Amino acid sequence: MGVCKGDRVMIYVSNCIQWVIAFIGIQKLGAVIVPVSPIYTSHELDYMVRDSGAETLICLDTNFCYVKEVMDQTGLKRVIVTNLVDLLPPWKRYLGVLFDKIPNGKVDNSTGVFSFISLLRHEPLRTPAEIDPMTDLSYLLYTGGTTGFPKGVPGNHSGMTSYVNDVTQDVAGDRLLEGRDVYIAINPMFHHHGPWPVHVDRPEQGQYNGADARPSGGCHSGKHSAVSCALASGCARPVPDDPG
Repeated sequence: MGVCKGDRVMIYVSNCIQWVIAFIGIQKLGAVIVPVSPIYTSHELDYMVRDSGAETLICLDTNFCYVKEVMDQTGLKRVIVTNLVDLLPPWKRYLGVLFDKIPNGKVDNSTGVFSFISLLRHEPLRTPAEIDPMTDLSYLLYTGGTTGFPKGVPGNHSGMTSYVNDVTQDVAGDRLLEGRDVYIAINPMFHHHGPWPVHVDRPEQGQYNGADARPSGGCHSGKHSAVSCALASGCARPVPDDPG
């Protein structure tokens, strides 16, 4: 797809496992995540796509109508679309369809529009990008825009690592016992406080290591590596995983 290190990739998705996979896949690629609120419309989206320089955007099919409105007038080159329940077990999706509980949006299968599921079938990214934690950006996070248009706040990998470790220590510290206690964080993933609970690389050490991170809770299945490699196709040759 041609997404390279340093490129901005906007995540326009509500809380779901696709958000986690996309986040870590983008980080391993060395690209910069631009998380935005899933309730934004084309008005806010147009501004933030232009301001951030994002050429790739990941969205839910229910929001594709807003993305379509800004595609031709911004620098967007690629849109990756998923449905909220794409990664649920088949029996749960069946029940959702049966009782008409699954939100759906119309998606145009035009040039530059890709399926999130199709990226998961790509060969995993074996070797993450080389990242300087002090100079390379990890994210571009936008403010709420209560006094005007949102402002993009850049953050490097070192800052992300420090933040995750600090919050983990403040929240957990000696108060949570590994293997016995469960901490439930109810945060919007696009918010600054949102991502940290789901990508602690080594839970036993309480450390997060930036682009080398993997999500806790049994989410590390190579899917984010596949997303990384699919996004990067055209920049570097993918190296498949070892057999087995």
